[in-house]
Amino acid sequence: MTDIIRLPDLDLNEKNTFIMTLTPEEMRKINLDKSQQYLTFGGRMNWIRYLNSLPANKTAELIGVAPSTLRSYEEDKTVPLPETIGRFCKVFQVKDEWLMSGNGDVFRI
Repeated sequence: MTDIIRLPDLDLNEKNTFIMTLTPEEMRKINLDKSQQYLTFGGRMNWIRYLNSLPANKTAELIGVAPSTLRSYEEDKTVPLPETIGRFCKVFQVKDEWLMSGNGDVFRI
């Protein structure tokens, strides 16, 4: 991983929705650095979790799945339902096209 970002601070708002505090500039740098994009769906999910310094159980809680289910996604054993993908993208502010295919920008800015 390159040294283009700091690990973000995490906060949950009143609706228990995740707020990532990467600055827009940090997000733009990640969007431009295509070397950060992993080749598999599970690898991309895992990388986003790593960027946020979140354990699997907390990430699973935030997107509404069991930790074992998240692990199966990250290991590319199963693919989440569209609703789960939508929650993951909303929680972590990532674009669904990037999460599914690795194409395009990582973050919604």
